Amino acid sequence: MAALLDIRNLHVRIPVGFGHVHAVRGVNLSVEAGQTLCVVGESGSGKSMSALSVMNLLPPRAMRDADRILFDGVDIAQLGPRQMAELRGNRIGMVFQEPMTSLNPAYTVGNQLMEVHRRHRGSSRSAAWARAAELLELVGISNPEMRLRQYPHQLSGGLRQRVMIAMALMCEPGLLIADEPTSALDVTIQVQILRLLRDLQRRLGIAVVLITHDLGVVARVADTVAIMYAGQVVETGSARAVFASPRHPYTNGLLRSMPKPGNGRGEPLQAIPGTVPSLLETIPGCAFAERCARADEACRVGPIATTIEERHSFSCNHPADIRAREEV
Repeated sequence: MAALLDIRNLHVRIPVGFGHVHAVRGVNLSVEAGQTLCVVGESGSGKSMSALSVMNLLPPRAMRDADRILFDGVDIAQLGPRQMAELRGNRIGMVFQEPMTSLNPAYTVGNQLMEVHRRHRGSSRSAAWARAAELLELVGISNPEMRLRQYPHQLSGGLRQRVMIAMALMCEPGLLIADEPTSALDVTIQVQILRLLRDLQRRLGIAVVLITHDLGVVARVADTVAIMYAGQVVETGSARAVFASPRHPYTNGLLRSMPKPGNGRGEPLQAIPGTVPSLLETIPGCAFAERCARADEACRVGPIATTIEERHSFSCNHPADIRAREEV
């Protein structure tokens, strides 16, 4: 099946006073209709910048370059501002990272939901109101007529996140991008939101790109996983393959860093040694080399070999195997 979204060789540079931050460096991602792609990595790894590149919502001075960003066969990297405005919120929906600040405090929930439908579908106020009430009910908000008349500050964090999901679905998009939709919520609400996204995907047949740093979230919902580090995708494959047989040392490090049942009280969590390299300059070899016990001089100067095993690929000169999985 052809990918609904197919990104090839995406780069994002952000000018600063003394050079450029290379926030995204040669990223390749794809997701099929009805599938969930989880993009995983530490803060600053380029996950959100990659998502914002698809929506063309990067910071004002940021520069985007890509071989192609195909959505349903159309290269949206070549579209102008007006064409992108027609696409955003209509065929591609996005749930932003912070529900507390993503809604306008000066307008009611109903006005903000209705605006999306009226803007893209030209509907009447009554039709847009009915659609908004339908979506609030769909995302599990009781008494939607009352909620539509409320302002964002009158809702809890979980309700605001559900409103954001409803807003993203107002025009029945083919693709939903969710940028850390559970990061500001407590554990109980996180589970509810993840279950909601999975249920909506099955009912509506949409593709989902879920950005997260939580591997527990990935294990619950992902069909495909892309591991990002220092602006690059270092490993990608089915969730089953990546969790069962992680090949990149960084992926191994992330999995080993997860708390495990049975850890003794006071027992320290395992951590990946070192720090993320500066992205102000180009990195000739593997960005993870200074933190990796398996790296040699060839890893530091590049190029780095990319291996493809069926639908599991990884960029590493010394990939881990099942016997060496404990090494970072």
